[in-house]
Amino acid sequence: MTVSRGAFVDASIGTSPAGDAIMGEVGIESAGIRAFPGRRWIMQWDVAVALKGGVLGNTHPYLGLFGPHMLAWTEVGVRFRPNRSWSPYLGAQIAGEAQVLSHPGTALAVSELQSLNPVDGTGGATAHGGFRIAAGTSYLDETRSLLVDVFVEEALGAPQANTLASTFTEIGIAARFDVWRSLEFSVEGIFGLAPTRDDALRGTTDQTTRVGGAATFRKIFANRMWFGASVFVERDSDHVVYTASNATYDTANAPSLGVTLLFGIPLTRNKR
Repeated sequence: MTVSRGAFVDASIGTSPAGDAIMGEVGIESAGIRAFPGRRWIMQWDVAVALKGGVLGNTHPYLGLFGPHMLAWTEVGVRFRPNRSWSPYLGAQIAGEAQVLSHPGTALAVSELQSLNPVDGTGGATAHGGFRIAAGTSYLDETRSLLVDVFVEEALGAPQANTLASTFTEIGIAARFDVWRSLEFSVEGIFGLAPTRDDALRGTTDQTTRVGGAATFRKIFANRMWFGASVFVERDSDHVVYTASNATYDTANAPSLGVTLLFGIPLTRNKR
């Protein structure tokens, strides 16, 4: 079992269509992976609650933002050959994340947020989640584990001040390597398509494509403190067709890129 549980602080820098941002968080987190007795079932999870704040560089002076941030995901998987080190693997994951970041003196109402430069993806009320089915292979011994799988997931995003609600059907590949009670490394890449949207007023159809990737690293020390780093990149592009003339146009948003450094401290002295 590899578990990080306690208080944490982190700092991140990122860029998105809304602008560049520098953010920090203080909160509590429980994250890890566990193989149950018999080595048939594996569970992964990450749950965090934090206060988040920072600046978004889309105005001058920069826009300060502050508020709560919550995330939770868990994956439960089964190994079909539990008595062997290598085994086929099938897992199911559910995930959700929400944050409410507001500028002091500005309400969260859409009319108030639209009076600012666009803040979608960083400021305001943001929520997204999804459900994933993964299939692949797993390796498990007394000190190490490895999961490599391909997955299909449905990713959902709530509407924001200047952005409609979104739904993406995504496929991807993921890998996770753990040394029990010592370190974790994971990486994944995704390709997704949103349903085609029809705009009868403008006589167009529009389909959004999403491409992205992420990697995380976490080192757990002997005193159960931990250090983590993560990076992600994501970009949406649109294929627009004018139905009357059959003319097509392809556009793309500025990519979203983020780098985060994290340090955690256990709050109890219980054994891992």
